[in-house]
Amino acid sequence: MPPSASPVAPSIRDFPLMACRPIQRRQLSPYRELYAQGVRVLHVDATFAEDYFHPELRAWKAPDTYEYSVQEAHWHTLLAACPEARLCLRLYAGSPPWWDEQHPAELQRYADGSVEANFQRINGRHTLPSLASAAWRADACAALARFLRWLESSGWAPRIWGFLLSYGITWEWGILGTDRHPDYSAPMQTRFREWLRTRYRDVDHLHGCWGDPAVDFATAAIPALEQRLACEGDLRRFPRDRAASDFQQCLSDTNCDLLLALGRTVREVSGSRYKLGAWYGYTLTAREQTAFTGLYGAGGLAGGHHALGRFLRSGLFDFNVSPYAYANRDLGHGALIQHFPRASTQRHGVHVYDENDLRTFLVAGLADDRAISIGQTRTLDDTLDHQRWAIAQSLCHASSSWWTELSDWIGPYKPYYDHPAILAELRQHIASFQLHAPNYAPMSAEIALIIDEHSIAALGLSSKLFLREIYEQLAAWAWCGAPFDVWLAEDVTPDTMRTVKLAYVFAPAPAENLRVRLAQTLCRDARTVWWGPLSGLLTDHGTAPAAFTELTGHQDPHDTTLRAAEVGPAWRSLYGAAAGLTPEDLARIARDAGVHLYGPAPLHVMRGGQFTALQTRANGSLPMRIPPGETWTWLESDNPFSSDHVFTAGRTELLRHRPSPNLTPPRT
Repeated sequence: MPPSASPVAPSIRDFPLMACRPIQRRQLSPYRELYAQGVRVLHVDATFAEDYFHPELRAWKAPDTYEYSVQEAHWHTLLAACPEARLCLRLYAGSPPWWDEQHPAELQRYADGSVEANFQRINGRHTLPSLASAAWRADACAALARFLRWLESSGWAPRIWGFLLSYGITWEWGILGTDRHPDYSAPMQTRFREWLRTRYRDVDHLHGCWGDPAVDFATAAIPALEQRLACEGDLRRFPRDRAASDFQQCLSDTNCDLLLALGRTVREVSGSRYKLGAWYGYTLTAREQTAFTGLYGAGGLAGGHHALGRFLRSGLFDFNVSPYAYANRDLGHGALIQHFPRASTQRHGVHVYDENDLRTFLVAGLADDRAISIGQTRTLDDTLDHQRWAIAQSLCHASSSWWTELSDWIGPYKPYYDHPAILAELRQHIASFQLHAPNYAPMSAEIALIIDEHSIAALGLSSKLFLREIYEQLAAWAWCGAPFDVWLAEDVTPDTMRTVKLAYVFAPAPAENLRVRLAQTLCRDARTVWWGPLSGLLTDHGTAPAAFTELTGHQDPHDTTLRAAEVGPAWRSLYGAAAGLTPEDLARIARDAGVHLYGPAPLHVMRGGQFTALQTRANGSLPMRIPPGETWTWLESDNPFSSDHVFTAGRTELLRHRPSPNLTPPRT
């Protein structure tokens, strides 16, 4: 259920800027350099059991043997160089090799029956516990509790700011091995049957949804690989593929189960002493399921990231984390946006952290093996502008960030920040953040992208629909001339949508209660509702054009040429694809919906309770449409901003504003 009222937003001052780099080779220069500019929290690799990426940190040596001295020595070295710092421990939740050897029946198993796989950047490790293993969950929680008690008894606790619970691909909480389609283990089979009993409750309901009168809760099997790969076009076919869709959602829930169990352990042992976060809920960037995304991404469509609602409702976590989305990070036409729906995350009182791993001009040409946008700049001026863009997002969106320096983990060691102009720029950003960090949530935007995370399990694993409609369109939305928010569909309420004039909905297979809520909440208040391709087409009993028409007001779900339907004076219905539309196209749609455009597209706008950030693609004077009754000034002065200001291409202009009384106040 969505929240009935918005929780009290945490103060951004409780979530400072940080510095981070992987522990290999123990280079301290990024920490020293950023500490000298004012950073006072160091984000460091650690583990209470095993870090698959850094096995030298192994803490759980044998069944009754724990050893934290390697980590402790590194902390001493860091704090000797940065004496006033505190530590954010990136706690990896991996199993030690001996545990896997002693528990062969508890290991993650693949479709071909094997338990071994290769994992990105992990050498010499080929097995993992099943995420459904009750034995591993109990042992992991016990190992974490022991580590927490050791922090207290050893005297380290006062130097620890918080924990970032980590697992999976590059520490993010995705499912390792998704390129091989896990998990056929006995623990996962048991978990799937439990999940089905909770989901359906009545065996007759299961019979109807699966189209199989012989199946029951005691015998339902994990679908074979060919069943999981089956689809027709972009969607699975129900009831034929319902088992595969259910199992994919079960994987996400099971992935989240372990994360929540560890989070509860932290709270039970340590209460609220430490800030607690995770890398979870990459719903926004699910994109597709390929060998690349399964090995290098956070697992693609089957990566286990689609239970964000459960994570947010748990009330266990203080913050959630992701790098900037890798779709397009380029200065002047990309977007710096989280992998998860920020608006929903903040709505539940969970703070947002961005990992700033943007590549500076100092490492242009550094070897990389990822076919994704990493945000490389090639001149000093562009690097400075890129970093200004990043800090502008934090100030406008009430989020925080840390700087990550990845060289020597990716390519040879080559510092990102070791240049006086870069360090001077970052010092200004740190000072601005500390001075201006607001104690409020960001303002709600007039454009909302709404994603039903459970519909993702109804997409065929070969589908490119999400890739085209959401992932590849993030930059176009960013440059349409108005800010936008991203929401989970389950958080759509009259309150959360009160400022929204244009809502784009991605929900090919919404549950019946969600279908009703979307219609009742969005289809009103003269709002324009843009239904993405196949919205509402798939029901429990199969594709239903009549259900599509009832929801959207349109007749042909397969004609995705963007068009409007006459549905009455209360709202306006659009249907069709966003894929391939330019910022100018989106600006026209937004303008027709009554959205306030701050200037002609392409124009990148971020807006918060006190700040607005603007970025343009071309030199010259662009007419700005400052909202009526507002006054804009430059960030560090009281000088008014002129609407005919001459912009520098790609440079972020960060402005302060005083909203007029008739504007909707910030979310709190």
